[in-house]
Amino acid sequence: MSRVLARRPVPPFLRLRSTVCDDGYWMGRLDHKDWLAPNEVLKIFANIRDPSLVTSVFNKACNRRDYKPSEALYSLMIDKLACARRFSDVEELLTRARTEKFRFSDEFFYRLIKMYGNVAEHLQKAIDTLLAMPGYNCWPSTKTFNYVLHMLVCKRQYEVVHEIYSSAPRLGVTLDTCSFNILIKGLCQFGKIDEAMSLLHEIPKQGCQPNVTTYSTLMHFLCKRCQGGKSD
Repeated sequence: MSRVLARRPVPPFLRLRSTVCDDGYWMGRLDHKDWLAPNEVLKIFANIRDPSLVTSVFNKACNRRDYKPSEALYSLMIDKLACARRFSDVEELLTRARTEKFRFSDEFFYRLIKMYGNVAEHLQKAIDTLLAMPGYNCWPSTKTFNYVLHMLVCKRQYEVVHEIYSSAPRLGVTLDTCSFNILIKGLCQFGKIDEAMSLLHEIPKQGCQPNVTTYSTLMHFLCKRCQGGKSD
C-alpha cells in the first residue's frame, strides 16, 4: 500500500482548534451563565488538550440547562479519545448514551466500527458494535454490514464471517452484490472454491446479479488451483 493510501485522515476536531492551549480556560467557558450554542460547545471540547478530562467536561456540559448531547459531540469526543487510545472511556460514553436512549445514526456506528477495527485493532469489539446497533434503535445499513464482512475476510477470520452473514436477517440487512463478492473472496481464500461456486448460483435467488468483481475473483482462484494442481 502506498504512503498516500495508508495515511489516516485528520480527525475533524482538529479543524476547530484554537491557539488558546489552556484547558482551564475552555472548561471555564462551561461555567458561563450565557446560553451556549451547540457549535460553541463543540469548540470547547475540540480544544481540550488533555483527553483524560473529556468525560468529566462532558458531565459538566450535560448538567447545563441549555445543553443536550448531540451526535456531533459524541463523534468528536470518541475521535479524541481514540487518538489517545482511551478505549475504556469510549465504552463509558457509549454506556451512558445507551442508558439515556440516545439515538445515533448508521454513519456514527460505521465510523465507530472502523475505529475499533483499525485504530484499536479490536476486531471483536467491532463485531459486538455491529450486533448491538438495534439496542440503540439503529439498524445497520448494507454498507456498514459489508464493512464488517470485509474486515473479517482481510483478517482471515473465515469462520466468523459465516456467523455475521447469518445475522443479516436479524439485523434487518438486505444483502447486495458486494456482500456476496466479499463472501466469495473469503471462501476462495479459505480454500472452499466449490462452496464459492455454489454461492455464485445463489446470488440471483437473493435478487442480486454477479458483476465483474464476482467473476474475476472466481477466475483468479480457479487459475491458482489449476496451477497448484500442475505443480503437483
